[in-house]
Amino acid sequence: DHIMVFENYAVKELKSDGVLNSQGEERLFIESVEVFERSNYHFNILVNPSADSLNINIKYNLNVYDELSLKQLMRHFDKLINEFAQNANQSLGTIDYLSE
Repeated sequence: DHIMVFENYAVKELKSDGVLNSQGEERLFIESVEVFERSNYHFNILVNPSADSLNINIKYNLNVYDELSLKQLMRHFDKLINEFAQNANQSLGTIDYLSE
């Protein structure tokens, strides 16, 4: 009942390579981007990085997961991210990621 999908849209890399927004006929031009996320899965974690932050959005089915369990999961995830932020070179196996 689970799937893991990694979607990587290399828009920033294309822009730095000069492919986007150029005047040549063989170039690609993006006028706007609109995203609508829809899934039939009961649990989704959406991670959107930017230049200075990481936006994490969790969507879940209340008929399958209870709110208290998801809040606890978010506390664990928050602790894990903070541990990595303090020491990015440590391995996952050395982190105590369970919150109080």
